[in-house]
Amino acid sequence: MPAKATSRRISRKPLYAEVVEGIREMIIGGRLTPGARLVESELCEMFGISRTPFREALKLLESEGLVVLKPNRGATVSVMTEQEITDLFELVASLERSAVELAVQRMDDKALAKLRKQHDRMMKLHAAHKRRVLPGRLRNSSADRGRHRQRRPDYHPRRFHGAHPPRSLPGTVFAITLGRINA
Repeated sequence: MPAKATSRRISRKPLYAEVVEGIREMIIGGRLTPGARLVESELCEMFGISRTPFREALKLLESEGLVVLKPNRGATVSVMTEQEITDLFELVASLERSAVELAVQRMDDKALAKLRKQHDRMMKLHAAHKRRVLPGRLRNSSADRGRHRQRRPDYHPRRFHGAHPPRSLPGTVFAITLGRINA
């Protein structure tokens, strides 16, 4: 007989949390565009849920600023003003700068040398005007990011080897912002 068994609970996400993730991905991915009406019956059917978890999800998405709830009129995807976009980019820039400073402080010599080499290469290409621009590719889709990471898995700042930076909140905010701007 095995040693005294300890109970271990498996955590399960509440249904509304899964719906929040699904709708958030649809907004960020551009499938739900700014100003689009969120039709309760259609989305409940799509997710296979009742109205209660859907409405809970909408309340959470409203608190994140992704959705606007209007009494007796339903919900729509938020539309950002030019000033809100500017303010958000300034905030993200500040957070990213702090994240990079922390990453560099925690980086070992080998990783720092690799980063310097990449930076020098980028500056040479910039000086030679050899920048690659992909026409018609202004959207920042998850497919684009996936292809980029396959080609250059070591390039993104959150991937600094040896830096052990904290989880990237700025990256999350930036992804949400890009999804809302590009939609």
